[in-house]
Amino acid sequence: MEDERNKNQKQEEFQWMMRGKYMRFTKPKLNAITPKSRSTMEAERRKKHEKKKQSAMNPNEACSDFNDFDGSENCLDINTNKPISNVLALLKKMDPLDDEDNLINVASKVKKEERYTAFYDKNEDDKMQFPKEVSAIDHILISESLEKNVKEVIYDHSYDPTKVTDHFPIITTLVF
Repeated sequence: MEDERNKNQKQEEFQWMMRGKYMRFTKPKLNAITPKSRSTMEAERRKKHEKKKQSAMNPNEACSDFNDFDGSENCLDINTNKPISNVLALLKKMDPLDDEDNLINVASKVKKEERYTAFYDKNEDDKMQFPKEVSAIDHILISESLEKNVKEVIYDHSYDPTKVTDHFPIITTLVF
């Protein structure tokens, strides 16, 4: 009887392997795990999404040298540079099915004439020709739920970018 059961398990294992399915051995017996159905996966995704929405505050943030410009009208840099890719727009949108999880750029809290985070010496003369050689390619993105906590945003232009680094820091103060 035991040999018959082992034979059936091996046959079942072979059939699953032929279908391209994956197995998990949990006990001495074979336990085939089938992929979740699409409806189950969608239900789990929706449940997770609803749980996230129910949270009173679900803060997200991203800080980086994105090497691109923000094309939002209220975030254009000092030279009104336009984005060269859609990376920042995709990041700000987060989940395309959910308008409540979008990220905002703290640049919107700063006057346009102060919106620059990088120096690029186009003519390589080791001198900053302002405003021609500056742009905003570094960004801090925060969830809309954090926007009310932003106390201050400063683009620190207090040093010579030809001497230290060619990027100016963005300082964002949040109060909770």
